[in-house]
Amino acid sequence: MIFGSFLKGNKSISQPTPQTTAPRPAAKKSEKSRISPLGSFDGKTVSLYHWTPREAGQTNFGDELAPLLVRRILDRSGLADIALQPSGDGPKLLAVGSVLQQAREGDVVWGAGINGKSWPRRLKTIDSLHVAAVRGPLTRRALQRFGFEVPAVFGDPGLLFPELFRDEIAQAGETVSRKYGKADVIYIPNLNDESLLPERFSHLPEGVTLVSPTAAPIEVAAMVAQARLVISSSLHGLVFADACGVPCRPHLSAFEPIFKYVDYFEGVGRSQYAFHLTIEDALEAADLAMVQIDTRPILQAFPFEALGLTRPPASR
Repeated sequence: MIFGSFLKGNKSISQPTPQTTAPRPAAKKSEKSRISPLGSFDGKTVSLYHWTPREAGQTNFGDELAPLLVRRILDRSGLADIALQPSGDGPKLLAVGSVLQQAREGDVVWGAGINGKSWPRRLKTIDSLHVAAVRGPLTRRALQRFGFEVPAVFGDPGLLFPELFRDEIAQAGETVSRKYGKADVIYIPNLNDESLLPERFSHLPEGVTLVSPTAAPIEVAAMVAQARLVISSSLHGLVFADACGVPCRPHLSAFEPIFKYVDYFEGVGRSQYAFHLTIEDALEAADLAMVQIDTRPILQAFPFEALGLTRPPASR
């Protein structure tokens, strides 16, 4: 399988094929282990895994999406009385992001993916894991190697954000225009890129506006929606661009393996892609091919029953 290439000027720099499957196939789990863990949730609360940076007060807009999206889906489904709570020792929902290394017995997965930096070896010891959808086919194949049944339902739930928060994003448009000015080309760095290599972004090329990943998701989405082009080493910067129908070009992160990006690209049907070493290279490159995003499968896959909730009639 070809994973594209890193481009620098007119040269193509080979990238070793990333690990896409578990080191060794796991034995097929028993029928019992593949049953949805109904009854693990009380039907009154949903425990949700929510990653936050270690630095106090810092946030990453991509990691803030899970609680916002789950809350909005519950509210729109007539389940506003269902409380969201931080995950504890019991089963939890893993939604949005490269968080499957946090999976435990009885957890529910909706649109999450594997982190290329942290292979989820603990899955070898888990018997009960309900998988409603995953970010992409690389994550699916990896989970299958661990013996789990995984439907071919792909997509990062962040694709739903511009749709579910359309009014809030539109209202934020004027505010971000005043804050940033006219911004035809925006650059959204990965959180680690911005935090650990700030000097890379102190002098961006002329005409490129920096949008920090620590900004609120509504603000980032409003900037993406107004842009002509998005360059991003943040995965969710690219996700937002696809969801808003804005051309995008991936900038190679100094810290993130390409696994999650390729997983996402293949999940939305994008077979051609290239990662650019510098922002200047990205400015001179071609856009990623636009893809038709159908958010219905990922939305319809929201695991109401596995969370002990009643699926609303419109979602059946």
